[in-house]
Amino acid sequence: MDTTIRTGRAAPWPAAFHGTALGLRSLALAADAAWRRMRRNARAAQDLANMSDRDLADIGITRVDVPRVLERTWPQGL
Repeated sequence: MDTTIRTGRAAPWPAAFHGTALGLRSLALAADAAWRRMRRNARAAQDLANMSDRDLADIGITRVDVPRVLERTWPQGL
């Protein structure tokens, strides 16, 4: 069985598993990115929830706007 990949070097696994390994790595990276995004959004939600109405008004939003800000559907330029 040929274990040579495009680089010309022998792979530590059979060539048939090369795509699977990359797929699993991509899946792990995507899961990690999703986890980090979820934690960042949770921290932002907590920070905004802890702000007073006056503080929110100072940055140009109200409590009603908080979910849209977190979903990043806020109109650009406002």
